[in-house]
Amino acid sequence: MPNWPRTDCSPATVELHTPLVRHIVGEPSAIESHSPFTSAIMQAVSTPELATALARNGGLSFLH
Repeated sequence: MPNWPRTDCSPATVELHTPLVRHIVGEPSAIESHSPFTSAIMQAVSTPELATALARNGGLSFLH
């Protein structure tokens, strides 16, 4: 079916880190975050459980 995830797509293979400062492409950033800052403003995505988990890790969640 179209738009279904591939079989190699699993939580263990998802990268959540993002650079927080400018860096040269191909080189690691000096400062990175390893957890998301916010969740999407979508009813199917932003649940109270996700909001709690993000808050415990310094993030924010927008509830629909």
